[in-house]
Amino acid sequence: MKKTLYKGKYLTLNLDDDYETISENFERIAILPYNSETGKYLIRKELCPPWSKEKLIYTCITGLRDKENEPIQETASRELFEEAGYSINSNNIRFLGKCYISKASDSMIYLFTCDLSQIKKQKNPTDGTYSETVSKNAWASKAFIIQYINDPLVHIMLNRVIQ
Repeated sequence: MKKTLYKGKYLTLNLDDDYETISENFERIAILPYNSETGKYLIRKELCPPWSKEKLIYTCITGLRDKENEPIQETASRELFEEAGYSINSNNIRFLGKCYISKASDSMIYLFTCDLSQIKKQKNPTDGTYSETVSKNAWASKAFIIQYINDPLVHIMLNRVIQ
């Protein structure tokens, strides 16, 4: 029998037959853009409190579909601009599929990629939070990603992009 232990703005914690599960209350996206001319991928270095509260961690650009009825590819396009300053038409964003966020969650994340080789970076807006103001974006090689990045979403998307 499923029992809700906690319900917040972003997630719900349930107890289901002695197994704790997490449900996210928003649909989530992740995007791993690349540059076809350099062969590099755009990664994000940001605070990820569950992994570390002190240092910036390599990860991917992620976000929430928090605008009602927004098509999910438009969410990816919006988040790419908000977090990295690249404005790209959602029709130019390629869907890579979905995956579960973790074994303890029933939530799925939509995965995307796009080629930014012909897109000029603009000044990106931030939400004003400390986390956003200290975050940085960088271009990384496939070898760098494999050796130094521990975020499983980056590896899932990299694998799907290069296939």
